[in-house]
Amino acid sequence: MSTAVDNSKRASWPPPVPLNTVRGGPCFYYADADGVLGWHDEPPPEKRTHGTAYNSGLVSVAAGCHSSQVPEFRERARAAGITGVEFLPDGCVKFGDPGARRDYLRLRGMRDNDGGYGD
Repeated sequence: MSTAVDNSKRASWPPPVPLNTVRGGPCFYYADADGVLGWHDEPPPEKRTHGTAYNSGLVSVAAGCHSSQVPEFRERARAAGITGVEFLPDGCVKFGDPGARRDYLRLRGMRDNDGGYGD
């Protein structure tokens, strides 16, 4: 059985730098839709310039519950008026923003020892 690797789509590293990167030349090096690495004039469309864990929701196992307790914990958070907290079917809890995380941890009597001023 052969374990040959197809290197036809791989680029050399470091990539060859285009000559006119300062004015009007390609300045972005990434894989295009076909998976081929190369220089492009435009930035990749899916690239984010800034992001935090809360962009897609911060998921916590430690602050969660057993999967059989999800309805009870969901009701408890709703009764306390906490929004931005979602309980996943496996018992993990997903926070939509830092304020929801702070409020939920206070409700549970938990503390984040690594939290800072923004938490």
